[in-house]
Amino acid sequence: MIKNYWLELCFNLIEENIPKGVIPYNESRHIRTKFEQISDHAVTVAKFFQLKYSGENKQGRAADVFINAGFGHYSTANYDNAIRLYINGLNIMKSILGSEHQKVAFMCGNIALAYQEQSNFEDAVKWYDEALLIYEKLPEVPYPEAASILNGIGLLHHEQSEYGKAMESFNKALEICEKILGEKMI
Repeated sequence: MIKNYWLELCFNLIEENIPKGVIPYNESRHIRTKFEQISDHAVTVAKFFQLKYSGENKQGRAADVFINAGFGHYSTANYDNAIRLYINGLNIMKSILGSEHQKVAFMCGNIALAYQEQSNFEDAVKWYDEALLIYEKLPEVPYPEAASILNGIGLLHHEQSEYGKAMESFNKALEICEKILGEKMI
């Protein structure tokens, strides 16, 4: 019983202190240092938390810690760790939400972006395509995030000097934005 209490307490402290989302490059060094100090501990505790507790709420909290730790690693250009943590969080998320959910597609896009930052275009395309497939299956289409994915695909093609494919993706992204915002807003 005491072990459970300490695990829960430790996990709560991690949830409160780990940065949420990507840390902007211009953020103070203090936030980056804080992240680096708690990241490994956070992941270890999240693994124990995930193994110890069942239920969507508890598992979802563990997924969030993995993903937030991934955002932190992405912010420090540690893309291998970011990808590993994103995938850990994604797998938990899929077990809770299923494979065809907006949050799953969003994480696939984040994984693609991390691969793209490493110039690993093959894996980036795979993850972008997976994200796009999910967005296309969702009933409330179009999602602004789908435009973001298409923009990422366009940038990826541009980086590979495939300008025709890049323009195709950019135009599809623009079409989605026009549907969402209207032509006057673009």
